[in-house]
Amino acid sequence: MNIGQKKDYLNRFGTEYDRLQRMNDHIESFRLNKMYPSMSQDGMPHAHNNDDLSSYAVKLLELEAKRDKQQAVCQNIMKDILLKLSKLDDTREITVLDLRYIYMMGYEEIAEILKVSKRTVLRILDRALKNIVI
Repeated sequence: MNIGQKKDYLNRFGTEYDRLQRMNDHIESFRLNKMYPSMSQDGMPHAHNNDDLSSYAVKLLELEAKRDKQQAVCQNIMKDILLKLSKLDDTREITVLDLRYIYMMGYEEIAEILKVSKRTVLRILDRALKNIVI
């Protein structure tokens, strides 16, 4: 697997985690719109929606079930990535990959945490991507 393919593989967690966050936002918006039907998220009054509570509950359960499945996807991807990271010998490589692909930090943030330059972070990351087996 080349470096680009390894990055794509590691970036899957961030992609799926973003999807999970959007689902959580959607559920929260759905709840708020039911609690305050005359005020949508734009702050303007709208006509009342007279759906019964049972249809709301069914829809909410569907949304939460999809969210729970997405959460399981994220957990499985994270476990898989962390297992692969644990097989690396260099703890700095593990740390950089973990901060970059699990915590989704930028290079500058990682450099600050490790107390090294951004250039050093990029060198460690490059070496880690060459060494990791996927």
